[in-house]
Amino acid sequence: KQWYQRRVRGTADKMKILLIIALVGGTLAKDSPLKAILKSPTETLKLFNSFKGEQHLTFLAAEDRMRFRLFWKNAEFVADENSVDGETAEFALSFFSTVTESEKQS
Repeated sequence: KQWYQRRVRGTADKMKILLIIALVGGTLAKDSPLKAILKSPTETLKLFNSFKGEQHLTFLAAEDRMRFRLFWKNAEFVADENSVDGETAEFALSFFSTVTESEKQS
């Protein structure tokens, strides 16, 4: 009887561990690579510079800093929305990622 109780308790412990791993793994899997990049200002700046090259965008220094802040804010939005459980849409950065609200209106 003791042998059986130890075996059942050992199996239950293993199942708890597997459940925890599955829950943590599912949570981590939902994090996008963009979220990881946004944790580093240096990596975010690299992404912004790459984005500007792909979009053929050039700005003077002061405007570049403003556009970078817009880009970062929009990139955070994209990363957050892509991490929502049950969300079927896939969000991405676009030309509008560096455009102000007033520019979008005109």
